[in-house]
Amino acid sequence: MLRIISIDLGTSNIKGAFIEFSDSSMDVNIVEQVNIRQKHIEDKVGGIHEHDPRYILSNIEDIIRHLSSSHGKPDAIVLSSYLFSTLFMTSTGEYRSNIITWVDERSRVVLDEISRYGSELYRRTGCPPLHIYSLSKILYFKKIYPPIISNNCYILDSKSFLMNYFVGYPVTDYSTASGTYQLLNIHKLRWDDLALEIAGIDEKQLPILREGDFSDYMRTGITMKIGIAEKTPVVLGLYDGAAMIYGLTGGRDRIAVINIGTSGMIRSVLNTPVTDESGYMRFQTYYFYRNTWIPGGGINNAGIVLNYIADLLGMNIENIVKNLKEYSSEVYRNEKILEDAPYVIPLLYSERIPPLSGMGLNIIGLKPTTRLSSLLGSIIEGMVFLLSLFTESLEENNIVFNEVRLAGKIASIPLTPLMISNMLSKPVKYTDIPDVSHIGNALIVLSSLNYTSRKNIEKLIENNYIKHGVNPSPGLTAILGRRRAFMKELVKGFSLFNLSGNL
Repeated sequence: MLRIISIDLGTSNIKGAFIEFSDSSMDVNIVEQVNIRQKHIEDKVGGIHEHDPRYILSNIEDIIRHLSSSHGKPDAIVLSSYLFSTLFMTSTGEYRSNIITWVDERSRVVLDEISRYGSELYRRTGCPPLHIYSLSKILYFKKIYPPIISNNCYILDSKSFLMNYFVGYPVTDYSTASGTYQLLNIHKLRWDDLALEIAGIDEKQLPILREGDFSDYMRTGITMKIGIAEKTPVVLGLYDGAAMIYGLTGGRDRIAVINIGTSGMIRSVLNTPVTDESGYMRFQTYYFYRNTWIPGGGINNAGIVLNYIADLLGMNIENIVKNLKEYSSEVYRNEKILEDAPYVIPLLYSERIPPLSGMGLNIIGLKPTTRLSSLLGSIIEGMVFLLSLFTESLEENNIVFNEVRLAGKIASIPLTPLMISNMLSKPVKYTDIPDVSHIGNALIVLSSLNYTSRKNIEKLIENNYIKHGVNPSPGLTAILGRRRAFMKELVKGFSLFNLSGNL
């Protein structure tokens, strides 16, 4: 029996899980999960959104201490963490800033300095010129607070920040580096010369780069503090979304993964790095794991829109989900009821892709006979529509996939896999496990410690976690195809989607 503690540092929650792997049954079992709400430091007027690194470390220590005292000392600890985070730290370990998250808006003011190199940077790093990446934050702080960034300053992400604390030096995995900095060359897997020149920094100020299955022993002082055994390996892991993708695919290519929770994303595992040939940079391509890449994109407007509707109507989210599940049953019995549903373009909050920002929550075709459940169903449809725009751009670049695997809180609503399968005309498989990132983390540990092969990992996933499926039906595919075409025209009419390719 192999015992693993998985830590998943998210933007909203700090999550931990105690996991057991049985050699005999080839099963990964989550024994206990712990979630702690993340502490935000924010000023909405000033566009500030940060996390306190000390708060994060204190809570992760508490999670490890609790799980190990409750279930036994772990044989390994594995980390996944969120993208787009930037922390400035001295070489002696003093934090010069909090962790600046992707929600932070301050660095928008320097985007023009990056955009002039946008196409070449995108070709090298897979990252379009967006303010969420560390490159823009580096330029912003150099301009506004130059003392923060000096020659003895490390520029860390959420993963290297954790590894520096636990093993004593800053090291990050390629997936986290690729999706965070806009500084990693996705073809050569090293810090990019042009990006470093634009940032005006030396690569010595950045973390060491390693694959996600790299491990080192936790520092003795920390093991004593949190009550685990000396020589406990800390496995580097992937970023949180990549860990989820690994937990659903085991690294197999030609499978797209969709996650729909508070936000949403679609990415497809590929054996070669591909960027958008149209010149419009409609998707990002990040490095994944062991010579694979994950092109795709994310949306901000997913479950957060349902939360807004719940607050607006004075309902709790459980009632919203109950309405949606009842409506799902109706659609499964009679798919034609969708023809009379309203159209919803759920762009309530600013999107990560600029042309889709500022539109707001648009509802078209609301009638006196429209029920709340139908409106909520159309919001789900709108989320899937936004994700389908990425699918279209991927296919135009010959990135094809044969199957979709689905995870996230909204995935548990039966309408979601039905909408995805029929709007994308692909079979969809999904799991009941709410936090697949923990499964992905555990599988990375098995690979790191040579417990099993990649083929066995794929079999383990197929046999244990992918238990449900939906196939497209001709009637519903036709209905949703017509509705998608109409929504696309609506967005085009608002001048927010350029059909020539600028998503």
